[in-house]
Amino acid sequence: MNAPAIPDYYAVLGVARTVTTDEIKWAYRKIVQKWHPDRCKAPGASDRLVAARRAYELLSDAETRRSIDVLLAVKERSVEPRLPHPDEVDRRTMRGNVLTTHGWLARE
Repeated sequence: MNAPAIPDYYAVLGVARTVTTDEIKWAYRKIVQKWHPDRCKAPGASDRLVAARRAYELLSDAETRRSIDVLLAVKERSVEPRLPHPDEVDRRTMRGNVLTTHGWLARE
């Protein structure tokens, strides 16, 4: 089963995962100062601000932050399934079987 797609909220704020809540608040305020639509007329500034606000809201709550840390850890450890290299497959066992992303499955 694949890990759920979750953005790295720490990267959105530009902080490490080991930061304190006060450092998260400081990083969020710096982003607001830089990307606020009244100060920055660059395209996408409001999108960055919305993403930073969402990251700040989620990482400020200790329980939600723990959940995000767990999900990010699972995402980092997950490995995409791979198909076997043709040299690794015994041709005699392939006959009548179905190739899937997890390997060969026997047809019933």
